[in-house]
Amino acid sequence: MAFWKFWSRPRAAAPSNKEKTPPLDRIKTYLSNGKQTSPTTTTSSSESGNTSANGADMSAPPRKHTVSGGKPCVVMPLYIYPLPGKDSWKPLYDAIAAHPQVDFLIVVNPNSGPGEEPLPSTDYMREVPKLNALPNVTTVGYIAITWARKSLDDVKKEIDRYAGWDKKACQDLEIEGLYLEGIYLDETPNHVSEHAKSYLKELTGYVKGLEGLRGERLVIHNPGTPPEGPLSAFGSPDLVCVSEEPHHRYIHSEVQSRIETYSLPHEKTLFQVSGVPLGHVQATTKRILARSAAQGSSAGNGARTARYIFVTDLEKDFYESFGESWGCFVRTVAEVVDEEEEEGNGKKKKNKKGKK
Repeated sequence: MAFWKFWSRPRAAAPSNKEKTPPLDRIKTYLSNGKQTSPTTTTSSSESGNTSANGADMSAPPRKHTVSGGKPCVVMPLYIYPLPGKDSWKPLYDAIAAHPQVDFLIVVNPNSGPGEEPLPSTDYMREVPKLNALPNVTTVGYIAITWARKSLDDVKKEIDRYAGWDKKACQDLEIEGLYLEGIYLDETPNHVSEHAKSYLKELTGYVKGLEGLRGERLVIHNPGTPPEGPLSAFGSPDLVCVSEEPHHRYIHSEVQSRIETYSLPHEKTLFQVSGVPLGHVQATTKRILARSAAQGSSAGNGARTARYIFVTDLEKDFYESFGESWGCFVRTVAEVVDEEEEEGNGKKKKNKKGKK
């Protein structure tokens, strides 16, 4: 077994002030007390809170998120509890507002999964709708499956709790926007086996057919290393995290060789790299997003290695805070998006001239 398989990845920690879902009347009072306004929204006593600071209509339905191609996407495993009055998620909201051209895939993790209650805490009920109101954001729910050793029934129950947020919030609380668009399955196996194939195929079908999840009902796997076989042997997920490594291991020749040997199409590939020295954050981000087929990628001529990316300077608790590098990381992804858009526009102009 290769050495990076022993890397102990952090689990989502339960918030210290975790609470059971309070009575419905208390929830309604809490959420109706002016707390559902989007963080990018300015309101007056006569406004409903649907207009952003730049005049955009925040009531418009979210832009559909697709996995079939397109521009790079920032991934944020958001294992940070949204404490009231603490602006815990403010760096995320600020980045989303500052870079509307960038897509954000947010992994919501209330309590190492959805928790035991039908609804999350009132703090999550306040914040998740704010995220879903933003057109460049897709939210998915975290579940660890312990390398396919957790019982399928238990995993399905956790998926059901996430899917139940939407209906229960709308019907019982008249809250719009408390929904997710897929499931992030952590600790998925990377070795081919009949058990893994059957187990993961059943979960993919379950998520894809489940009412309550919206959008594409994304299925995301995180084995932490590349799967050693075709995705059809792992239930055909939409996305796979092929590298969840600290930077010093990520750059190791053995890890790089493995990533290239088992490379996937960029639109299905996710990288999560921690402990990146601050001076290397920009270069590491661009390297992941811009490596070409000549460097070993099978994604096609000139294609990037990954579309989905998370990079941080933090060496520990890197999913529980944003870190000093957060702003640089998101700006770098935005630069790559802008550069690719300019390149695409240039090619379109060239093609139009050629047709004349």
